[in-house]
This record gives sequence, C-alpha cells and structure tokens, in this order.
Amino acid sequence: METSTGLTILGTAIGSAKLIERMLGPTADYIGGGVEAWTKKRVDNVTRIFRSAQNKLGVKLEREGSVPPRVLKEILQEGSFCDDELAAEYFGGVLASSRSEIPRDDRGSAMARLVGRLTTYQLRSHFLLYTVIKTAFKGQDIIVNNPEGPGRLATYLARSSYSAGMDLSPNEDLLVIIAHSLFGLYREDLVNLFISSTKEDLAKNYQTEVEEAGIIFQPSALGVELFLWAHGRGEIPVWRFLDSDVQLHEYSQLDWTPNFKTLPEQFRTSSRLSQKKIETGNAS
Repeated sequence: METSTGLTILGTAIGSAKLIERMLGPTADYIGGGVEAWTKKRVDNVTRIFRSAQNKLGVKLEREGSVPPRVLKEILQEGSFCDDELAAEYFGGVLASSRSEIPRDDRGSAMARLVGRLTTYQLRSHFLLYTVIKTAFKGQDIIVNNPEGPGRLATYLARSSYSAGMDLSPNEDLLVIIAHSLFGLYREDLVNLFISSTKEDLAKNYQTEVEEAGIIFQPSALGVELFLWAHGRGEIPVWRFLDSDVQLHEYSQLDWTPNFKTLPEQFRTSSRLSQKKIETGNAS
C-alpha cells in the first residue's frame, strides 16, 4: 500500500495528514502497510493518541524534530489496540516526549513497550500514586534517585481515595485490584516498596496513625520517569520531578481529591518497608 494511503486514513481521522507529517518528520514515511486493513476502532484509538501528543507538544510542534521509527512502531502496534482514555494519554505523552532533533534517541520505544505491558488497572494506579507524590512534595528538595529518596517520599493513600480514583464499579473487588496493581507496578520497578493494610495494622506495625485502611508506598526513579514521559515531559530529568517550575498537564477526565498523608519521618530508609504486604481481609 502507498505510504500516502496510510497517511490519508489517519490524517482524515485526525483532521490533517500534514499534522502527522509535522509531528513525525521523515518517520511518517513508515505509515502504510496494514493501516488500510485496520478497523475503525483501531484508527480511532491511534487518533486519540496523536491528538493527546499534539496537545502535549503545543508550541513545540512548530520546532524542527522527528519521532524515531521504533517509537512509531510501538505506538501503532500497542496503542491501536488500547481503547482506555488514560492509556491514550500515556501513549500520547510518550509520542510527544519522543519528538526531538536527535535521530538516535529512541528511548520512547522502551517507554511505549512498558505502557503496553501494564494493565488498565496498573496504569491508572501508577497515575494516581505519582499524582499524589507530585502534589504532596512539590517544591521540596528530595531526589528520588538518591539512596534515601524513596524513603523520604513514603506516602499513605486512604483506601477509599484509591477506590474513588480508580472509579471502581460494585463488581470490581477493591482488594483484588490493589494486589494486582501494586504487585504489577513493583514487578516493573514502578514503585520501590509498598504496604496495603488495615488501620490497626498500620498503627501497630508501622507507627502510622490514620483514619482508615490504606496504602503506604515509596516511588521509584523509573516510576517518576514514566510519569514525566506520560505528560510529554521526557526531557525533564527525574531529579527535577518535584521542582516547582516543572508543570505537568492535568488529566481532565479525573476529578479527584485524594486523602493522603506524608510519612517522611517513619520511613526515612527503605528498611522499614522491607516486606511487601497485601491485606486479604475485609476492604472496609
């Protein structure tokens, strides 16, 4: 199939083939092959990703730049089958972050694969946890990729707040989702360590006085890096994550006021969280 046909299909859906060419640079020539055989749903999914990338790039789109072919490959293969709105924002952020004047900078291909490996629950959990970290510690001189950084950023998130942020239905078991999501994020090194337990257990074993059951977690350097890439800010080093002048796009689909508590004194070092724990009792 002619390259122009693939561009025409996606360009018609997005509103401008020129926009795709401007965003991707010479890599736009790789669009072709099987796009003509795609279902409308796959085209719609990729359209949402490109629109997200456009919004995140803003005036940067007027500068010279291109997206490496390996990044586009992952976006088209993984993103076209992903119809979750937040996942589209993550893929769009990776696409936006990947646009540069350095042809060999294909870090975004690894980031896109990482996003593709996460389930919808894990991806949303990642977004919620790092939104809390950015809110709780913004402007503080704490570097997550220092040995003591994760411990100094330990945070409690109320279980009811997590449930509200996840927008769970009555048929979705909260404790099952917490276990699946946090163990998944831990496996991918997207959180450093975590606890999910009852109010009584947190008070007894972790000297944490809280109003209800919840999650205590420490962020990781990779978790911060992915969060920055998801916002189209892949150029920001992880140690600048908490800087006051690092502004990130808001996700308009989430109207959420989390109930959290910072725990820097209790968890200065990761040794206090040496054991991951998932409470299997009642969720109340």
